Parts: sequence; C-alpha cells; structure tokens
Amino acid sequence: MFRVATPPAKANTSDPRRLEIDLASLLRSIPSSAISTSAWHAFTAEMICLAQRSCEVGYNNVATYQPSFINVGKIAAIYRICTFADTKWRVTVYDMEFIYSPTSGSLDVTTPAFQRWIEELSGKVPFELIVRVGSWDGTVISDASSFKVKFYGGYDTVTGRYTMLHPALVPVFEVAGGTESGGVDNIQYAGANYTMWDIKLWSIGQTPRYDKFLDLLEIGLGGTATTPTPSSTVVSPTQEISSTDPCRKCSWVLARCQNDSECVSLTRDSLILLLTSTQSSLQTPMKTTVVDDYGTTAFRGDLYPLMVSLNRAYSSKAWDLLAGEFFCLANGSYDMEYSDVYVDNTMEHMPTKLELVPSVKVELRTYGNTEWDVQINGVVFSYKPIQVSTSSTDYTLPFQNWLRALGSDDSVKLEFQVVNRVFSNLGAITLSIRVFGSFDQDQYQYLMVNPTKIPQFSAVGGLVDIGDSFPRAEANVTLPSMVISSTRQKPQYTKMLKMLSDGIDNSIPVPTTTPTSISRSILSDDTCRQCQDDIALCRDDTDCVESSRDRLVPLLREYGWTQSTSAENEYGSARVSLNLTQVLLTPDIFLSRQGWDLFAAELTCLSISCDLEYGDVASPLLGFHIPTFVNNIFGASVVISLRTYADTAWNIHVNNELLSYTIDTSDTRPIYDAAMALREWIASQLLAYDLLATMYGPEIDSVSGAAILRMYLSGYNMYLAPPWLIPRFEAVGGVTGGADTGLPVAEANVKPWEISLISHSQKPQYGKFLDLLAFGLGTPT
Repeated sequence: MFRVATPPAKANTSDPRRLEIDLASLLRSIPSSAISTSAWHAFTAEMICLAQRSCEVGYNNVATYQPSFINVGKIAAIYRICTFADTKWRVTVYDMEFIYSPTSGSLDVTTPAFQRWIEELSGKVPFELIVRVGSWDGTVISDASSFKVKFYGGYDTVTGRYTMLHPALVPVFEVAGGTESGGVDNIQYAGANYTMWDIKLWSIGQTPRYDKFLDLLEIGLGGTATTPTPSSTVVSPTQEISSTDPCRKCSWVLARCQNDSECVSLTRDSLILLLTSTQSSLQTPMKTTVVDDYGTTAFRGDLYPLMVSLNRAYSSKAWDLLAGEFFCLANGSYDMEYSDVYVDNTMEHMPTKLELVPSVKVELRTYGNTEWDVQINGVVFSYKPIQVSTSSTDYTLPFQNWLRALGSDDSVKLEFQVVNRVFSNLGAITLSIRVFGSFDQDQYQYLMVNPTKIPQFSAVGGLVDIGDSFPRAEANVTLPSMVISSTRQKPQYTKMLKMLSDGIDNSIPVPTTTPTSISRSILSDDTCRQCQDDIALCRDDTDCVESSRDRLVPLLREYGWTQSTSAENEYGSARVSLNLTQVLLTPDIFLSRQGWDLFAAELTCLSISCDLEYGDVASPLLGFHIPTFVNNIFGASVVISLRTYADTAWNIHVNNELLSYTIDTSDTRPIYDAAMALREWIASQLLAYDLLATMYGPEIDSVSGAAILRMYLSGYNMYLAPPWLIPRFEAVGGVTGGADTGLPVAEANVKPWEISLISHSQKPQYGKFLDLLAFGLGTPT
C-alpha cells in the first residue's frame, strides 16, 4: 500500500522548505481485514521507535541526497464531545453497539455519568481499548457541556507505551435522541468531532525519500546480529553510586540508621525481605496511566500497605530513622535505580521516583454527645463528653483538644491536626483530621506515621446510629502513601534497597543549621527597603537606635529561643516559629516610650513582607533560599479576659504604678451595670498612658452571677503596646470567688501580643534582621 498509494508531499505551513507526506490519512484507510490487531501494534511500535531515534528513512544513494525522517506526533484519537442534559447517545465500536440514556435532567449529574459510561467502554469490548476522559470544568454554554476523550490501543511492552488505536476500532459517536442543539446567540450542537494521529514523512527541500523505511517494514534489518540490550529487570552491572549522584545528599540521613542497630535490623531483616518477596500476597499492585498524547505509560505502586506487614517488634526510634530516610529520598525526587538499568530492548534509562504522603487522613462524623474509642498500637483510649454543648459550632472543641493531648502522650507521639469542619443541618459535624508521626528535628519535617500507630476510631456511645434520616457517627481512615513510580517500565529500585540496607559510603556530615551570608548586601529591589522611612526614624532617635543595636541585637544573638512547629500540609512540611515575644518582654531593653514606639513602627513595617535573611543564605537541607518573616503584627494586641462580680475591688499595676478600683458598699447596681462601670474606668485609666483599649462585653454567667470583660490593648497608632505598660490585674476585695465559695475565681488572664520569627522546613534565619536593627539599610561594619 505504501508503494502504490502514498499521498503527494505538501509544504509545511510554518516552514515552506519542509515537505511532508501525511501517512495518517493513508493508515486510516487500511481495511480492517488487512491487518490484525497484534500486527498493527507491532507496526505502530516500529514507527514510533524509528521516529524517536531520528532514523533516516531514505537511502543515501543520490547526489542531491537530503535526510528524510518520520515524525510521529500525537497518537491518541482525540474526541471533543458536546452534549445536553437529556441527549441520548449511540456509540459503535467495530461491530458492537452501545446506547447511553441519561437518567437526570441536570448537566451536573448527567455529564459525569456520561463520562463514567464512556470510560467503562474499555471493559465491554473483547479487545484492548484504553479510554481516558478529560475532566469537565463545569462550564455550560447554551445549556451544553463539552469535554475531551482520548482513545488508545493496547499497551506495548517493548516500547513501554500505549499504541495507536487500530483504525477498525475507532469509535463512532452518534446522537440517538434528546436535545440535539440549543442556544440563541451561541448555538451549540450535540456531537463528537475527533482528530486522529499526526504521522508524517518529511525532508527539507525535497520530497521525502522512504525506500529504506519500506525495506525495514518488509524485511527488517536483514538478519544482522545485534547484542541484546539489558533487560529492565536485571540487576545493575555496576551497582555503584557515583560521586555526583544526588542521593549522596541523603547519606547523613542514611548514616543515622546505620548507626542504630535496631534500625539496621528493621531494614535488613524485615523491610527489604518484604519489598523483595516473591509471594503473590506481598506483591505491590501497579497501576498504569497514560501521561501524554503519545501513549507514554506511567506505572505507580504504593509500598506503604506492605509496611503494615512488618512482622518484627521495633522501637519508635528505629521506625523514625527509617521514615526519615524515606522522606529524604522522596523529597529530593532522586532516582531510586542505578543509571545503567534500561527499559527493555532500548538503551534508555527511565528514572524511578519515590513519592511520599506521610499523613493519615481521617474523615470523622460526630454528634454532640458521641463517645469515641481510639485504638493505637493495641491500646484503647476513650473519650466521653463531660458536658454536652447545645451549640453546634463548638461541641467538637473538647474532642479536638482531647486528640491533641492524646497525641502528646509519650506512648503515642502523634500530631493530630484538624484542618476542616463541615456542619450538617442534621446536627452532625464532620472533622477532617490529619495525623502525622514524629517531628524530625534534623530535617524539620513531620514523618510518616508508624504502621503500628495508625489510629482506629470507633463510635461507642451517645448518638451513633440514629436512623435512616441521620448519617451514622463514624470515621473513615486513609493510610499514608509511599508510591514508587516510573514511565515505560515497572519501577525498578535495587539502588533504593541497597541504600536502605547499607547506606552510602563516605557519608557527608549533618548539614549545619546556622548558615551565614557572604555578601550581607541589601539589594536595591529588596522588599525591606519599603520600610526605609520607619528605619530612618528609628536611626534618628537615640533611644531607638541604641536600644536596638546595643541591647536587643546582642540578646537576639544569644537568646535560648522557644521553638514551635506545626504541619502545613498533608506532606508534613513544617512551619517553624521562634517566639520573639519572650525576647521583647525582657525588662529595660528600651528606655523611653518614644524609642519603643519608633521600634514598634519599624517592626510592624518589616512584618508586612520583608524577608529577614539575606538571599544568598541557602537552606543546608534543601539547597535553596527559604525566607524568614515576622508574622504580620499590625494591630496585634494584648488580649485580656477578666471575670468580675458586682462588688469586686481591683488593683491594676501599670508602669510600676498602682491603680485601685473599689465599689461603695452601698452601691447595689446589678452585675451588668457594675461591670460596665469597671469597663469604663479601665479604659479611662489606660488612655492616660496612650493605650487604646477596645472593649467587649460584659457577658453575664447566669449560674455564678459573674461578668466577663474582654479587652484588646494596643499602643500608639495601633502599634504594639510597650511591655512595661502591659497591665497586671489583682482582685483585692468584695466577692473574689474561689476557696469554699463555689464560685469561679475573679481574675484576669493577660496574654501579650504574639510575635514570632517564621520560616518553613528550617529553623528561622535572621541575619539580615540583626543587621537592619544594628545598621539600618547601611553597610554592616
């Protein structure tokens, strides 16, 4: 057929010098009886290989020879389908007919249903037909929805690709009833348009020659012997990790395990035996997906379920060391196989990657008085609501606090994090919970949960199963995932097993956590320069500049920081905070109100978007710069919650001064009026210190008769209130509660403003912050 029916060459529209022969149209005309499906797969695989290798398809036997090549573009048959909510479809594949009839009048229902029906076609035909339906984005034009569908042939093990669909198997979509068109200004028509393969012979300046191509198709390479290439399943001939292998960045993490006998035993005697077992029950199922329009196949298999089968006792430390290895290898997207292991029958190495989601996900539905048992490592922990709240917005808070406290127990050591709450009008609340393993202090990462500590939730009391009209209180648990993946071959990971078993020789030392800038240069476009006016005002004030430079900076260099961490996402990336509040509360750093206010204005500006570390300071773990910020503190307040009774007398200590508030014993005002009088007095007293007190309440406790006042205290222009003006309250007379009275204690809970240095996946670095405080925007000396 190629010798007698090849179409004429045409100039490429973008490059007229390039002459092309369209083979796709010729291939589509091949009668279905002319070539079997298996022969078609072999033929298309050969064409793809010739195209990939840029093989010249013409013989060099003329004086004016120019190379000719074959180009294989997209090999999917791509349909664009437009449908209405009630459109009925007939789809014919080969000689088989299928009918789709919608069962709803809503596109939101019928479009996904039609997409699922199309995907299921591959299971209804007695030959290989791969269907990939593109997602519908919800867009509706003239009451119609549109989406793409891609069809491929079977999977070819030689090339590691899905093949072109045999022409006889190309589906035919026909509207069989219902709405066929709609719209007024923008009329839409139900139908399916498709584009087929893009396959061309091409050359520059001449009609493509393809005589060698025809000989290859008819007689192959003429029987010449070739050395078979390595199989994708053989062991690497060298089994060497080169000096430039990126995996060496994890050598210090691997060394931690090698230096712990329990971790070594867990890895060699249990884990590796599982991962290399030939038992069918221990094989990792591989899922295949098409990753592009050229049929490239991706293989993915989850190794984590095998971890549940670890059959030997091991310590939490041993697991954490192993989990730290997996994180490091996955986080760098390193190749888990030696580079001299190739795809079958090729000389092409395809990397194998490890992808890690270390968190357990829990979707838990509960009611106000539901009681729960949580089993962890064979131990059952029970939760029973002490007091059932009538408010649907807060009854899960005690349960959330209980979970956090449970996670901090020495026998548990898990991080419970509630990331979302969904309220039901039937009274249930669904909590979306993430559970992480230990925090790795060296890698600043929450680790994969130990399989023995996967929490199992059981609703055991209170409202559990109310009836058909109410959803059951229950929890669905999703395990972590540790996916090994590759393209065009099943993942090979002998290098990973070798690294886990023996580590890497010549291990690098543990990266330092205190890098410093070489340049110490603030660039012209540095966002910190937006604060130049506030920085200059501080530099012009003696107390502000001297207090910042001579007292605060030395304190920040030497301070024993309180560090806190929290998980930012399902991957366990850590948000790391250093508590700056404790530093700034140190007495006598600033000596004047004006000096403090100017510093507070500067710090507020810096907190908006200024990176507090120089750009040339790279994370020793990740190899690139990670910013450090101050949390946005504009309007940050001292928060005061005060409980008082109608005749409670108070002392307030401010600026080493004593302010007293007393109630005349003959004053019998009700508690609300008495609390309002106290509120107004506090506000007036603090105003004398140029402190703005925003008051809320009073809220009256009907049981005890106490009033609750809430105050938010800020300084000049909504900046931070000076530390020495943060009031301290003391109930000194009247009804003060406590002791044997049976009443809640009259007291004030004063919480200073919250200021932190914040970074991600590292300890916050703040060398530029110190230089800004000491030298402003000038050159450090």
